[in-house]
This record gives sequence, structure tokens and C-alpha cells, in this order.
Amino acid sequence: MADLLGEEARLRGHTVRLVQIAHDRKPGYFGCLSIASGKRAADIANPESDLDLGTADMVILGAPVWGGRFAPFVRTYLERAKGRDGKPAGVFVSCSYPLQRAERFAPEMGEYVASMGLTVKGTMCASRKDRPMHREIGRAFLDGLLGPAPAAAPPPPQAEGEAPAEAPRKE
Repeated sequence: MADLLGEEARLRGHTVRLVQIAHDRKPGYFGCLSIASGKRAADIANPESDLDLGTADMVILGAPVWGGRFAPFVRTYLERAKGRDGKPAGVFVSCSYPLQRAERFAPEMGEYVASMGLTVKGTMCASRKDRPMHREIGRAFLDGLLGPAPAAAPPPPQAEGEAPAEAPRKE
């Protein structure tokens, strides 16, 4: 979903820098549940340059849902991030729950992100079960954060009496 949002934002003329949160040591399934429940810390290995949000006009944060909570690596990232105070932010989560059940996770993450000093402008949930709708959901999310996408350029005007150009045909 992050790649899709980045691609859509670039198409709208924005400069995008995707930062993947690097696990210090990738936990297994039970490790993820232990971290999600707060019993273990979620260590990350991102360099300091990844933690500086100061030059960004907006931050869009995304995380998977593990054990009914958004992945705690985002918490560790935000605790260490610099330049977050008042920064506009969008928040999204991805999960395998059906969208109707999953929609509660994004506002929960949004509340946490706001508690860390960012100004949350919108939240979104993307479920693996609704994958065919991801692009549409992502565009609507970006419309709320960045404003509507620019309209496609109209076709060039035709000279008076000229027939419309035909699309090339495959033979």
C-alpha cells in the first residue's frame, strides 16, 4: 500500500521519500504477538537520516495490524523521530480482516500518532480481502490529504472540418 500511495502522490507532482522501518531483528509470529501486546520492545535499525521528519511537508505512516494492534515498530520509529511537532500526517493500516471489521484500527493508530505531536489529517484502512479496491481507496485517502488529483489533460483541439484522430489498431 505504501508503494501505491507513493506512486499516486508522485503522479500528482509531489516529491516522495519512502522510508521502510528496518527491524533490528525480525521477530517470528509469536515474537510479533509478544511485541504487539507490549511485552517486548520493538527495536529498529534505521539510520538517523531516516528519523528526521523536519524537511517533509507531510508524513504518511503505515503499519500492518498484528494481534489486533498496529505494528509497534511505528511506535519506536515515532519515539525516535525528530521534527514531528505539528507536522501534518496521514495514517493507514493494512490487515487481513474484512474492511468492515478493520476500520477501527486506523483511528487507533491516528490517536497514537497525534499523541506524538503530529497533526493527523486523515486515516485509512486497507484489507487484503479488498485488494481490488486498494487503488480507489488510496486515491480517496490522498484526495483528503493532498486535495483532489489534477484532471487529465483534454485532447488537443481539432482543426475545423478535420476528422477526429483514430487510435492505432493492433493487427
